Amino acid sequence: QPLHSSVRSLCRRLELKLVYTKSTNLGNILAPSRPPIPLLKKKNVVYQVNCKGNEQESCKVTYIGQTSREVGVRMNEELSDCIRAKKDKKVKHSSYHDNGLPKHALQHKHFFDFENPTILEDQVPHYRKRRVLEALDIASCPTVCNSHRQLKGFDPVPWLPLIKGLQSDQNPP
Repeated sequence: QPLHSSVRSLCRRLELKLVYTKSTNLGNILAPSRPPIPLLKKKNVVYQVNCKGNEQESCKVTYIGQTSREVGVRMNEELSDCIRAKKDKKVKHSSYHDNGLPKHALQHKHFFDFENPTILEDQVPHYRKRRVLEALDIASCPTVCNSHRQLKGFDPVPWLPLIKGLQSDQNPP
């Protein structure tokens, strides 16, 4: 009960709604399903883009971001930032937008796989909730190149053990 209370309290403070849902039932088995949305057309997501390295070396660095717009549009913007950084030989500083991706591409002469992003969190229409999930995903990934690793007013690090515990409960060995 104390864990539930603290999670509920945190959700209230972050203006998130805590929802309990049922698992599979006859209604959602028999209901007609919609065709899946193509990856680059998805909206309201937290995404991950992997670095491909270059011709001489591979790279395990990744970048995690969020967008309310289509993923394909955001990937084109990320690509444009990398092209601009390589052309100008510097990365445009921004206190709002994370510039870790073009910075890594410029410093290491690497390329990111913008055609194959991974969706980490899908269908999250609320901006604050998407930002919290993004911060948690960034904090749980040791190889990110993100410059902005925390969300103002929210430190994800204390929550990582709880989240890892919940994930292991959902995926038993």
